[in-house]
Amino acid sequence: MPVLVARERLIADLSSDGHLLVWASPGSGKSTLLRQWVEHALARGLRAALVDGSSGTRLRTALASRSSIDVLVIDNAEALAPPLREQIGAMLEEQSSPRLIVAGRWDPFRASPARWIATRELRTADLAFTRPELSALLARRGVRLDDDGEQGLLDRIGGWATGAALAAHVLADRPDARELAADFAGDHRAIGDYLVDQVLGTLDDRDREVLLACVVRDRIAPELAVAVSGDPQAVATLERLSRRNLLVEVRAGGDIVFHPVLRAYLVAEARRNGTAARAERRASAWFAERGRPVDSFAHAVASGHAPTIEKVLRTHGVELTLRAVPRLAEGVAAVAERAPRLAALLRLLSALPDAPAEPVGPDALDETGACLALAAACIRALASGRPLPATPPIPAGSEAEAAEALSIFTTAVLTLHAAGTDQERDAAVEGLLRVVGTALDAGYRLLRVAAMEVALEAAMGTPDWRTVEPLLLAAGRELAHATLVPTPASSRLLVLSASLAYLKAESLPELAMSRLLSSEYRARYPEQHRRGRVLQLLDELGVSPSREAVQRLDSFVLEGAADADFLSFVLVPWLSGALHLGNHPMIESIRCRAEHAFGSDALETAFVAFAAAPGRETETALRHAIESGARSWDPLTLAHAHLRLAVFSDARGTTAKAASDLGEAVLVASRYGAVRPFLLFRADAVRLLAADADRLGVWSEAALGLLAACRLRLGGGAPSALAALSPRELALLDELPVHQTIADIARHQQVSPNTIKSQLKSMYRKLGVESRADAVEAGRSAGLIG
Repeated sequence: MPVLVARERLIADLSSDGHLLVWASPGSGKSTLLRQWVEHALARGLRAALVDGSSGTRLRTALASRSSIDVLVIDNAEALAPPLREQIGAMLEEQSSPRLIVAGRWDPFRASPARWIATRELRTADLAFTRPELSALLARRGVRLDDDGEQGLLDRIGGWATGAALAAHVLADRPDARELAADFAGDHRAIGDYLVDQVLGTLDDRDREVLLACVVRDRIAPELAVAVSGDPQAVATLERLSRRNLLVEVRAGGDIVFHPVLRAYLVAEARRNGTAARAERRASAWFAERGRPVDSFAHAVASGHAPTIEKVLRTHGVELTLRAVPRLAEGVAAVAERAPRLAALLRLLSALPDAPAEPVGPDALDETGACLALAAACIRALASGRPLPATPPIPAGSEAEAAEALSIFTTAVLTLHAAGTDQERDAAVEGLLRVVGTALDAGYRLLRVAAMEVALEAAMGTPDWRTVEPLLLAAGRELAHATLVPTPASSRLLVLSASLAYLKAESLPELAMSRLLSSEYRARYPEQHRRGRVLQLLDELGVSPSREAVQRLDSFVLEGAADADFLSFVLVPWLSGALHLGNHPMIESIRCRAEHAFGSDALETAFVAFAAAPGRETETALRHAIESGARSWDPLTLAHAHLRLAVFSDARGTTAKAASDLGEAVLVASRYGAVRPFLLFRADAVRLLAADADRLGVWSEAALGLLAACRLRLGGGAPSALAALSPRELALLDELPVHQTIADIARHQQVSPNTIKSQLKSMYRKLGVESRADAVEAGRSAGLIG
């Protein structure tokens, strides 16, 4: 099959010095590549000859006149007659003329260390198509696919050259090319015909039967190959096919891997002739014997054999349910008639929509003890929104890890829904987090999801987001291991994690944002996806928003539903951007939208009115809303309100009011480690913090930390040495340009002179300087000192 695209990287490989061997499977494009290279060589003035190994006469003629040939290219070397094979093999062991390029499906030469040293090799994987090569080939045939479509096609054909050429041929001039490409794989008729002719047609019945049985897995262990095929010689057969490069490869460690196109064809064929069901049952039994219930269940369901499925579920049903393994509902449905009690309990535990209403006793599966039915009822009630069951204390049950985790989970859920004390709630959340850890270690996905969901609901009901921090850490661990399951709880955790990073003016977490902005989350959790998108836009605003960035945010907010919860999240930066640009129509639009969404008596409404038109009347209204405890949709609106009042009071010369409001803003913001409210006021916030931080009593340390954070971010960052300074050292650095004595600085900061000396010494060491002047210069260079 000709491949109508130049493959420059491989042409370069073939053009390098020394003898070259190319061993690749049928359809890898080696013959086309050799023809391309010979044309390339002739164009460069090289004397190159291409000869097929099956043509002994032509090859002997070429060898007889080899003094007039620079490069001799031999294809289909496996067809060489023995005398010629010996002669070519001897030539390959020497650095003699002409240069040899020898290609074939497999290496027909005797083992020779001398040849291995004197030659280079290209294998099937080296000839695989890359994305750019596939894209160029499709373009030559007028086929245009998006990035996902191209990558999916490349993965399904495994970079196989003939697969690429056949795909381009099948998709050319088709208006439905994208849809066809999504289904194009090894089971397509065009590929199937080629495989039957060039690969499977060369095998005997026994070889084909081994292949059909062993494709139950894309990578199969030697022992499993023998078990599923029932052939003691299965491994020897597969190794022989691997040596012949028939799209089968034996990897290091002995596992056998099938090329994607061959496996897709064989899987379809095995299903048609019934081989698959028998092999799947054997695979299920093999994995069960080795204590691998998840794999055993997967093969049992694939077999469609109800007795096999029932056997796995009776032994490992609870563990599989807690792990939320794929196709669990299908497996349970398959045994419903044979084992109705077992099916009912597993449906209860997994809270499937079709779970029966009648209670199921805890003795259905002995291994979980008496707590199982109660935990199942709790999970089902949570999933359906129904009241939790009223039950006596949970019995001890089994000592099994699953039973213990279920017991802790159920106790915590019942405690939380009993509306107990704060201490009881905190203990319940702590218990749920232990369950999350246990479930993560054991792979109990369903239990982990349920525990995180309940813990998040409880933690989010508290006024202090720091309660949620352990949940964020748990979500972070799962994200890092790519095990975070898409659920309502995990999607909200991702939003919370990214929101806290935004409020702290840190980089948005890449893993969390990539999940939130993915097509999967857009389809399953549109509200969380929208939060992720708006966080991305807010991050783009920065501290000095451009007109384009503000306009993008404005358009995004206006194009969606403006519920109060979402609007409170975006309100202040949106308004601050409009105020920064002096865009009065946008400011008025935000004011009207806020009043409509929050109502006239909400804190957000009073805040927007004051920010849009600061004056005595709107100031009085905002202060009244704060003092009367007006409803606030976002806890940080209070920090924004106090900070804007502080700036307003400071501008009017009422410094006592300004200091009081600043302290309240610091108090609220510090609960969340939030720097963002202060960054929105830029120089005004830095000035107020610098002037009043040391007069805020117990909040002075928090104010100094906010001051340092603002300076670092507003100054565009600082060298690592400056970033290492403590808040007190940064405050001291701010004092140095005033040329005060150590005693003056000590009186101003209300500490002893010795403390100032110690802080100066520490500061000089971190900055690598020896004097005040050098320290001041370092601070000014980083934008930390005006």
